[in-house]
Amino acid sequence: GGCENNPLHPEETHNGAPGFALVLPNSLFSKLEGLTSLHLHVRYAHGSRLNCYIITAGFLAGLQKLQSLKFAPGGTSGAALMSIGPATFEDVPNLLHLDLSGSELGFHSRSNIDGLHRLRTLDLSDCNLCGSDCDAPWYETPWMASAPEGLVPATFQDMGSLEELDLSSNNIDHLGQDLFSSLRNLRVLRLVNAGFLGFLFNNFRGLLSLRELWLRNCNLFGLSSQ
Repeated sequence: GGCENNPLHPEETHNGAPGFALVLPNSLFSKLEGLTSLHLHVRYAHGSRLNCYIITAGFLAGLQKLQSLKFAPGGTSGAALMSIGPATFEDVPNLLHLDLSGSELGFHSRSNIDGLHRLRTLDLSDCNLCGSDCDAPWYETPWMASAPEGLVPATFQDMGSLEELDLSSNNIDHLGQDLFSSLRNLRVLRLVNAGFLGFLFNNFRGLLSLRELWLRNCNLFGLSSQ
């Protein structure tokens, strides 16, 4: 509730189905100051053309104590998260666990994830993310924080506390060198069905604490230690 008068913007899903994106209202949870865990599932009525939704700076205002945040993936009756505005996560400085799996982000530039300095686990599986040389995604909207740039070192630059990262089931055809160089505390990295065709061992430079590396169904070739 509370979203009836918020703007609807024409959009398409990645499979080309027409629909609308809803901009969720800011400060929606501002009076729940003691909240430590939030699981958000945006549902729509049968026959609705609402496909996805957008969150912007201020959406998480007041949730200083929040430690766990999950956005439910889209489905038969649920809309998918499509875009995150800059500085959105600066309102939750104590966030430890973030689950964006199954969203329609399609890109993940640094401006969308500023403020996650204490984050321990990050799930970006099945988000239509691409590698550092990706083309622009199938949509272009004025609510995107910046031009899509794929996964670049700056994406994880401020996440020195991260211990677990899941990038499985994306379209990462290329991992740029030093992509994970700032993740010195990372212990688990999942790249299952990630889509890339090969990598250099330099891709994993800086992962001094890594204990688990999942590379199943990644079509690896051209392995090089150079």
